[in-house]
Formats: sequence, C-alpha cells, structure tokens
Amino acid sequence: MALCDVSLSQPVNQTEQGNLGNKARDMLREAGEPIVEYKKYWRFYKDKDAALKFHTAHLKEEDITTEMSKVSVPSLITCGRQDMNLNEAEKISNNIPNSKFEIMEMTGHASIFFRPKLFTQIVKKFYRLNIGENS
Repeated sequence: MALCDVSLSQPVNQTEQGNLGNKARDMLREAGEPIVEYKKYWRFYKDKDAALKFHTAHLKEEDITTEMSKVSVPSLITCGRQDMNLNEAEKISNNIPNSKFEIMEMTGHASIFFRPKLFTQIVKKFYRLNIGENS
C-alpha cells in the first residue's frame, strides 16, 4: 500500500500550501533539478462546492487512527518536505505497523508531480525490499 501526501485532518490553507509549493519549485530550480510543468487541471474544479465536499467527507466519519494498527500489508507513506500535511502524514505512518515513512525533499503537496523520478525510485526500492523482485 502506498499513501502520498496523506492527511486525516481539516483541509489546510490553500494559499499557504501554494506558497510552500512555490518554495519547493524555487529550491528545485536552485539545485538545477528539472521542474515539472504545472498543469492547471491538476487543481481545477468546475464545482467548488463538490470539491469541498470531496476533500472534507472524511471529517464526518469516525476517527480511524486506532484502526490503522490493524493494517498488515507493507505500507509506504510519502510526503513532501514543503507540504503542510507533513506532520499528519508522519502521524499516519506512526500508526501503521511496520510502515516506511519517506520525506521527499524539495517537494510540496502533490509531491509525485514535483519529483516523479524520485517518487518512482522510492516506490521501486520499497517494492524490492518488501515484496521482492519476482512477485
């Protein structure tokens, strides 16, 4: 199982989240890393009310934190260093037995779009170590 930039808390301030994403892009640029072109449709919602309902539906459910201790499959949780959900993602990882938590440097929310090659390396390594080459 892989969870990326995950949170079970209230949605974060989108302006602040965007500012952190811009900071991550600046860091990538300064490091000479490639910048993945931002696509408008990644964050575009025709129906803002429906989007809000989608992003807050979990708040109406019971807290599943204690249920996470029952997860028995190898679990990878990743999050960008410049993501406001970093602490929440780490908390989730701490509640899943034997999970692996990876912080992706110079990435904001939607970290897989900031550094897709790094994300792929992390997933491949996790798969090799936990599932095996021939599975």
